[in-house]
Amino acid sequence: MGDFIVTMVPLTILAVFYYGWRALVLTLVSVASCVLFEYLYRRFFGRNFSLGDLSAVVTGLIIAMNLPVSVPLWMPVLGAFFAIVIVKQLYGGIGRNVFNPAAAGIAFLTITYPGIMSTFPIAFNSMPVFATPSKFETGRTVLAALKAHILPDNQVTEVMLGYTPGNFGTACIVVILIAGAYLLYRRIINWQIPAGFIGAVAAAAIIFPRCPSGRLDSVFFELTSGSLIFAALFIATDPVTSPVTGRARFIFGLCCGLLTVVLRYNGVYPEGVYFAILMMNPFSLALDRLVWRLRAKGGELTYAKE
Repeated sequence: MGDFIVTMVPLTILAVFYYGWRALVLTLVSVASCVLFEYLYRRFFGRNFSLGDLSAVVTGLIIAMNLPVSVPLWMPVLGAFFAIVIVKQLYGGIGRNVFNPAAAGIAFLTITYPGIMSTFPIAFNSMPVFATPSKFETGRTVLAALKAHILPDNQVTEVMLGYTPGNFGTACIVVILIAGAYLLYRRIINWQIPAGFIGAVAAAAIIFPRCPSGRLDSVFFELTSGSLIFAALFIATDPVTSPVTGRARFIFGLCCGLLTVVLRYNGVYPEGVYFAILMMNPFSLALDRLVWRLRAKGGELTYAKE
């Protein structure tokens, strides 16, 4: 958890550079809310405190990174309550939750407040730190352009450096990839899930391109838009809600990528990564069992009696 926090510090600094101190305030509110709700829940039910594992801090950071900087300050509080109390603690706390708490909190806010969650200010906008901004200049996201089968009006350097409208912590692809490489080097995350996740989306973009300028442009914009790479590295790899065997992890990531494509192409919302991960979380154990049975029978699939 400490390594996850370390990798998100540069993303937070960059968000403050692009969007001002309001990005930091939203991050602090989200983290503080997650920690407070976990403390209050476990104290109320007389359970041992679990704040030392820093999982609540990581959940708060992930929720904040996936918010537009223009959201009201109460929104990360609501997302934190749903993630920590409803999704995590009601199932028994860390290690027992079926669904990824951060992904569930983001999905909950997206469904409940679609208008607020789909309005993105452009970078270097003057935003009040504590008051909810009422007027600001917005921009069309790359995902919105792909949804409308329009060529995005963003340059490659803008996309890679995060200088595009979107969630304030998931746009800078360069920093996210460096953070992912660090986590892979430290063996905090595995490579199978991101490889399957990103590979499935890339393959679908080649076969079914949405960008009018060609298949390669479609692959680039599909992979670098929204929260895809961030989610593939920071959310889908959660050890509690993902498989533990290598082959099962790759299948898990592959299915997440395919579901993301289906939701992006046909869903109401331009982004589908959070919903795809949540849809696959309950199948983690089943995928592991499938791989174990294949290994035990030398590749022949059999069904043992329960």
